Order: sequence, then structure tokens, then C-alpha cells
Amino acid sequence: MSGATIRFLIPLLAAGSTGAALLAAGQARAPTILVATAVLLVAAGLAHDLRGRTRRVESPAELRERRRTIQQATRGLQVLRGLYQGVFEVSAELVGCVEETDLRERVQSVLGRYWRFSSLDLLLWERGQWRSVGGTVSAEPPQPDGPTALPAESGGQLLLDLSTAVEGQALLILDDARPQPPLLDLPRDDQRYMAEVLRGQLALALRRVVLFRQLQDLGRCDPLTTTYRRWYGRRRLEELVEDRRVVAIAVLDIDDFKAVNDAHGHEAGDRTLAAVGRRIREECRTGDLAFRDGGEEFVVVLPETGPAGARGVAERHRGAIAALADLPQAVTVSVGVASCLMDETAEELLARADAAMYAAKAAGKNRVVVAEEVDGPSSSSMIRVMHKPRTEAVQRLAPDETEEPQ
Repeated sequence: MSGATIRFLIPLLAAGSTGAALLAAGQARAPTILVATAVLLVAAGLAHDLRGRTRRVESPAELRERRRTIQQATRGLQVLRGLYQGVFEVSAELVGCVEETDLRERVQSVLGRYWRFSSLDLLLWERGQWRSVGGTVSAEPPQPDGPTALPAESGGQLLLDLSTAVEGQALLILDDARPQPPLLDLPRDDQRYMAEVLRGQLALALRRVVLFRQLQDLGRCDPLTTTYRRWYGRRRLEELVEDRRVVAIAVLDIDDFKAVNDAHGHEAGDRTLAAVGRRIREECRTGDLAFRDGGEEFVVVLPETGPAGARGVAERHRGAIAALADLPQAVTVSVGVASCLMDETAEELLARADAAMYAAKAAGKNRVVVAEEVDGPSSSSMIRVMHKPRTEAVQRLAPDETEEPQ
């Protein structure tokens, strides 16, 4: 205790002792000694406080070191603030995304803030093969060892496993990825942490897109046959015809379907419709679109396909359906094929294909009839001409035109 403190306390101690002596002699009342005691307690607390506040003065070197520590901590907090602000911005950018093509563009924008890369692939495992969201699969993707695989310091592949967003597998790949500021100066563990945070945000965005697509499919697809509904198929056909595209159609009608219902019941009829619908979907090429036009009648839209190609596709469908097994009774289809004429509407095209289908039934069923052969050579000369190979032309189709129902 310092001398100044002692000098301060001596009079207080004396006052307390005097109060106690007076109380003992009967010359002082109780309040007097209580006041003196309170004074002593205050003095003791003051002395303790003074001892706590008395510290050693730090040297200039220690002060400089403390300043550097505080500055480093401040810079670290500023970096974290920027990273977390970026995460919130990423979330805001992805939250309104429900279309696959839009998702790809937004993912490129989002990840470009943290890594520089040469290409991006967002892959979904569907029906036993990889499908690229908004792009094409260039090569078989690697299998990640964990949910996040960072590239090497000198650059490499960044892999983010987004499988939590889908029923199968989903993988995001950045080729030749190199960290950008603000990741550049972060330790490896911090870079991995940020990649995990972004992986969660991207998985949520992908899940939203998948759910939106499933919701669309509920409205577009016939639940029994898994082909598209009439309204959707006809609308897509109208778009192709109005755009003056080369297109052919095949109308397939199950032969003697009423006999199946009469002999085995409507449940057996539903099983037959479901099996035929699945087989038609399986036989569709990339870019083809199949829809149920009503009852036991189906339509397959064949973009960028000439008359000869349309006949070949129709024969393949007919043969595949005739080979169906495990049904209450064997079924066949009669098929009418028509290629769109120069100034023809979608309704007129459907009417000609439908007439060819009835001609197939009249000729004995389980066969293919081409409308142009029924109409005569005059109609053949008016068929729209395909100027590019189909493989190249189908690549120019809008995404919806090449999709298949889930």
C-alpha cells in the first residue's frame, strides 16, 4: 500500500477508534459507531480498488507488439466480414432461380467471385447416365473423396458434391480453378470452410430447381403413361410448325383396346396403357416428344426428321410395342405418319396423320401407313426440306424441346 493511501486512512482509523471508545464510555450513541464503521469499510474498499488499478507500465516494444496483434485481428475480422457478406449476396442471387439454364449462369457468376476457372460442369445422374444442366457432358466425371475437394495451390479441379439436393447424384466441377481474393490469403482450412458454406447454398438452389421441374412435370405429364399430356404436346407441336421447322409426327393407336377392357377389366386396360406409354418413351430419340392425345392414342413429335426417317422411327415403335410381354394379352398399334407441308398448320398435320392411322387399321392393323403415300405425289413435293443434319439441328432446339418427362 502506498504512503498516500496510508496517510489517507490514518484519520479514518482514528475516527473509528474514537467512536468505539466513546461508545464504551457511554458518551456516544450507537449511530456514531455505525458511521465510523461504514467509513472504515469504504476506506478498505478504496484501498483494494487502488491496489487493483496499480499496474506496471508496459515498455514501448510491448506496446508495439500489442498494436500489431490488434491490427492483425482487425484485418482478420474485416476479411471474415467480407466473406460472410459475400455469402449473403450469394444467397440473395440464387434464391429466385427456378430454371436450369438460369441456374447455370448464376452458379458461374457466384463461384467466379471466389475462384478463377476455365469451365464449369453441373452434372446430374439420371436414368443410368450423367446429364449436364444447361450444357453437354464432355467426359466421365471423377468421383469425389468427400463432399468438397479443393484444387491444388497451383490450380486444378474443384469438386462440390451436391447430391443432397437430388434423389441420385449431383456434382459441380470447376476446371483449372484458382482461388481469388478474398480466398487467396486464407489458410487452407478456411478455404475449405468457405467452399462448404457455398456448397450448402448451391445445393439449396439446385433442390429448388429440381422441385420446380417436378412441379412442372406434374402438370405436363400424364401420370398413367408417363408421356406428356395432350395440351403440352400439342402446344410444342404448334410452336415447331409455326416456326416453320421441319417436323414429322407419328400417331399410334392401340389395336382392339376395347377388347382388353372387356375381357380383363379396366385395371388390365390401365396396365396396358402404362406399358405402351413407357415403351414409347424408351424408343424416343433425343429431341423427340411423346404425348397421350386421348384414350389409347399417342402422338410422337419428330423434329428435324424427313419422311424416310419418320417411317423408320414409326416402325421401330410398332415393333417394340408388339414385343411387350407380361400383359393380360398381346397388343399391337396401328401407326399413321405425316411430314409437315410448307403452309400447313399443326391441326392439319395431325388430321393427315390421324387419317393415315385409320388407313393402317383398315389395311389390317399392326402396320405403318405414311400420309404422303395416301395423299399422292402432289403432297410430297410440298414437304418442308431439312437443310442440316438432324444431330446438328436438334442441338439448336430450346431446352424444353429436348426434355423428357421424369
